[in-house]
Amino acid sequence: MATKLGEFIKLTKPKQTLLLMVSMYGGYFGARGGLSLINIILLGLVGWLAISGTTAMNMVICLLYTSDAA
Repeated sequence: MATKLGEFIKLTKPKQTLLLMVSMYGGYFGARGGLSLINIILLGLVGWLAISGTTAMNMVICLLYTSDAA
């Protein structure tokens, strides 16, 4: 179980996800006048899901189309 969780975390590329999250929050704070805690939390959750999900899907598609077995 721990191995599968570790592999899933690698699949989402945490360093890349963190960099994109920092950029996302920078844009949010730069564009908004006031701060809302619920918006910041929701932005983090939805942003992480979108970024890591897209990254994982990209890696799977890349693996399927660039492997020698295809």
